[in-house]
Amino acid sequence: MGKGPELGQAAPDFTLDSTAGPIRLAERLESNAVLLVFYPGDDTPVCTRQLCDYRDNLEVFRELGVDVLALNPQSLESHASFAEKHDLPFPILSDADGAVCKAYGASGLLGMTKRALFLIDRAGRVRYRQVDLPIFRRKADELRDVIAGLGLDRPGTHSQETTCGAGSSCPPSAATGRASPPSSRSWCSTATPTSTIRA
Repeated sequence: MGKGPELGQAAPDFTLDSTAGPIRLAERLESNAVLLVFYPGDDTPVCTRQLCDYRDNLEVFRELGVDVLALNPQSLESHASFAEKHDLPFPILSDADGAVCKAYGASGLLGMTKRALFLIDRAGRVRYRQVDLPIFRRKADELRDVIAGLGLDRPGTHSQETTCGAGSSCPPSAATGRASPPSSRSWCSTATPTSTIRA
């Protein structure tokens, strides 16, 4: 099984149907960073606790400039029933053929989806990743602390001079003609994800 994108690498783009209609990752990133939540199964005990925790803290994620998208290969009908039963307000995506799960290294043995999190910044790069055994889950308050420490770019705040990643090759600033200074927290690329997965 592939490991999926590493920190600092471009996140594979995709388009999938969801409980909120078709969603393309690159389009969502135009507005906010995205937290991809891969989870094993609808209405299972640990997954339900995890997604209800994110539901209860959704405003915290929004204040940090992050949209939540949950996904696994189950059907839209299953996702819709799960979302309605637990009042889950964020989109749940159906990766019917498992292509997105595989691209992110979240496809496990016998087709079971791993419990995995990928935080993708507005430049389309992976800023945080966590792959756990199915019995474990990352809580919202832990994610809040991690995300707050990353200094994510938000709409209207991107500055090329302050968002170049350490070790990256940054173009000169249009304003100064000098290369932008490095930062260990951000990345200078403003490109959207490069590879595209279609469902």
